[in-house]
Formats: sequence, C-alpha cells, structure tokens
Amino acid sequence: MRTRKNEQPAELDSRYSILTSVVQTGAPNLRIQDLYEKVREPLVGSRFLFVVDSSGSHAARERMRAVKGAVAGLIERSLRRRDEVAVVAFRGESAEVLVAPTADTATVLAALEYLPTGGRTPLAHALELATQLVTPETLLLLVTDGRANVPYSSNDAWQDALAAAARIQCPALVVDTESSENAFGKAREVAAAMRAECISLTEFEAGYDFAILLRNSVRR
Repeated sequence: MRTRKNEQPAELDSRYSILTSVVQTGAPNLRIQDLYEKVREPLVGSRFLFVVDSSGSHAARERMRAVKGAVAGLIERSLRRRDEVAVVAFRGESAEVLVAPTADTATVLAALEYLPTGGRTPLAHALELATQLVTPETLLLLVTDGRANVPYSSNDAWQDALAAAARIQCPALVVDTESSENAFGKAREVAAAMRAECISLTEFEAGYDFAILLRNSVRR
C-alpha cells in the first residue's frame, strides 16, 4: 500500500494528511490541499509455468522424474503463498494445458504423476499454448530434448518451434533432456530463440536455484 495526494480521496490517509497540514500550517487543521489517499495495490505472486515434453519412452520417464522432483522442490523452497503453478504437457500430435494456473500444488503433482508418455514431439504447439499463460510475473521452465517433429503453422516443424520460442516474453529456463550420445543440440537452439539459459537434465536434478529466474525477471 502507498499514499498519494488527492483532493477527493477515495480512502483518506488521515495520518499523512494531518502530518502534511502540521508541516505546512503548524496546526492539525486539514485543508483540501493537504489531503492524501491510500492506494491499495494487489499483491501479485509469481507464476511458475512448466512446459513438459512427455513424448518418447525411456527419455520421457526420465523427464517426468526430473520434473516431479523439480516441482516438489519448488513448492518446498520457492513457492510463496501468492504464487501459482501451471503445466503444459505435449506428446503425440498436440499439446494441452494439463494444469491451469493454480496454487493447489497437490493437483499439480497428481497430474504429473499420471501423465501419459510416448509419441511424437509437438513442441511448437506447446510453446504457442504457453504464450497464452504468460503474465508479467511468469517464470517459464521448458523440459525437452528440442527434437520437434510436428508442424504447427507451416510444413516445417523445426522452424515453427523456433518461431514460437521467439514469441515467449518472460524469464525462462530450458532443461535439455538429450543424452550426450547422438546429441543434436536442439534444446540449446530453442533456448537461444527464447533468450533463455539452457542446462542439462543432470545439472537440473542436482538442484537449480529458482531465485536466478526471479532475479532475471526483475532485470527485464
């Protein structure tokens, strides 16, 4: 809450108004020009948006394990009372908002626990859905190997993914789930398009400080 000068205050800040009057006149006799009002601003928390690649088989199970651990850690270390979590999952031919923004973390963990895996990688669609959930307070975490193979707005799945990534306008982290064997580096290219940091799944599981994203959001 803050205060501001207003000759017709919606909610009078009597203390500040009287103080102004005393300073200006030497007596607590309120004049119109001494009036200040209270300005109550909404308390806004962060929105942690997880965009999770559940395509494939073994790799998908590894991703799910990592993401569930990250969400649980986030809840324990970073989530404040006003924060919320949302999850976009993608596999097969399309992506879906698995969990709409909520502060009910039990719902998030339950949804991830039973998330199906396997199929193709509609990365572009997932990122397009994610843009609809981005707010000025959003911190986005994309977990994928970046191997997009389902087109969204053209016949080129990869270029669609890069274009969608470039439209993400919030602090973000990309977790590259690709193994070092036969690595293509696609997740890092997606991260570059998003202007995001990219770390490996191993680094992520070792413990990522989400305060880094919070600091980045302040600098933007």
